[in-house]
Order: sequence, then structure tokens, then C-alpha cells
Amino acid sequence: MTEIWGKKTFCLITGGSQGIGREIAKQFAEKLFPGSIMVLSARSVEGLKGTSSLINQVAPEISVELFPYDMSIPKEQDFSNLLKKFSPNDFDLFLLVHNAATEGSGLPIKECSDPEKWNAYMATNLHSMASLTSAFLKAFKHEDKIIVINITSLAAIQVIAGLGEYGVGKAAREMYMKVLSSESPLLRVLSYSPGPVDTSMVERVIDKVANNETKSTFVKMRDEVTLLKPHETVKKLVDLISVGLPPYSRIDYYD
Repeated sequence: MTEIWGKKTFCLITGGSQGIGREIAKQFAEKLFPGSIMVLSARSVEGLKGTSSLINQVAPEISVELFPYDMSIPKEQDFSNLLKKFSPNDFDLFLLVHNAATEGSGLPIKECSDPEKWNAYMATNLHSMASLTSAFLKAFKHEDKIIVINITSLAAIQVIAGLGEYGVGKAAREMYMKVLSSESPLLRVLSYSPGPVDTSMVERVIDKVANNETKSTFVKMRDEVTLLKPHETVKKLVDLISVGLPPYSRIDYYD
């Protein structure tokens, strides 16, 4: 094991009930030191139970706790109440993975005019992330032992027509991570863009995105089987952590 994976770790993963989040939980669990604890959060209780069962099969020495939660109505106190159950003295490393996210309506951005819908979208995709990070850093104060990972997207830095809400949310998350790193330089902060991955999100985008060019691009990737598999992109994430992270980095699967 490397220096990172050879430590007793507290790991919290949002969006851990399916897709990339489930694969992150599985591959991280296989690497975590025995006695480590993994907390999985998502709205779907059944999905979380499925991920927990998978972890129990591949890494029975890792304890798993489930935190079913709706990130569209985040409250820092809810996160604080969760984290205060764990003593920072019991762990040598703390991993926070912000994976939970939604893709938005698929409408042209000029039609995304309802402030309430924007507030709901940003609550799920940005506000919950900020609130959870704050609670995490207050609970586990040794910033030199903390890694914060943001699952981002090419849409954060490049326009993808029809995914305007998604791009705005991802861009905001990346700036949050940059500011966090600047203000807390002892942290290790990573924004990881996993590339186009074969998950249920692809089908949802194809179904509802209004822009024909974007729809066609996703259909072509799906039909020509060029989408990455979750295990491929998560393996790269694991490898990045294994070789060591600088204080801040933004890395795409294709870098």
C-alpha cells in the first residue's frame, strides 16, 4: 500500500448509491486500511444498501454506514450531527468525495428563468457541497490529513449546449475548490473530471436535452460504445491518489 492507502481512514462519499459513486466506494474500499470507516450518502436507501453489500463482499474489513439524505435541502447541522459521531483521534486520514450531482433540465439556458428552480438546482449541486465541506473541516480539524475530491466535468470549462445549468453548477464547484485550497493550503484538493461515462445520466441527457447537436453526440458515444466504463475512470482516480496529490489540482481522465 502507498502512504495514502496505508492509513486508517474516515471516508465520506456523496452520491454513493449508483454509477460513478458506487464504483468509487468499491475501489476505495478495496484500498482502505482495515478498520477504516466509509459513510455513503444518497437519496436512494435501496441504492445505498446495494453499494454497502458490494463493499461487504470486496472489503469486509471496512465498516460502512449509510446516510440517506436529500442534498436539495441541505442543512449544515445535519452534516455536523452525522460527523460528530466519529472521533478524529480514531483516524489518520480523512477523505471527502463530492460526487452527488444532477444534470439539469436540458433546456436552453435562456429558458432557465425561474429563480426557484435555479435555487433548487444550486442547492443540490453547490450549496450542499459547501455546507458539507464546512462541517467536515470543523469536525476533523487536522487539515494536513484531509483530502477533498470534487467530481467535476468538461462542462465546467467548456460550453456544452443544452447543459447550461450543469455547466454553471460544475464551474461554481471548481471555483469553490480553488478558493478552498487557497485559503486552506494544508488541504489536498482535487477536481477530477471522469470523462463521458456509461451511467444512467447519459440516458437522461439523451432523453431530455433540447440541443440536437449535444443529443446526437451522446447518442453516438452510446451507440458506438465509446463511453468509459465506471471502473476505468475510477481506477485512474485511485491511481492519482496513490502517487500523491499536490495541494490543488484539476485533472481530466484524458490528461
